[in-house]
Amino acid sequence: MAKVLVTLNGAIVFTRDYDAGFFTYKIIKAGTKGIATKLHTGFLNQVTHVTVRLGNGDFLRQVPVDYFRAE
Repeated sequence: MAKVLVTLNGAIVFTRDYDAGFFTYKIIKAGTKGIATKLHTGFLNQVTHVTVRLGNGDFLRQVPVDYFRAE
């Protein structure tokens, strides 16, 4: 897992396409910007997932850190 320097309310950018839902056909394209609203930590307090608010107001819950970088 990559080390990501994400802060609460910090800006992030998706680096690859992300399939946002199982029952909905919603794909977030690479280059989409958002704000990290909640950090989910795992073993040894490492950030593993992030809740993201996109520019259009949509929320994405528990996005893995492999899909974005801090801006």
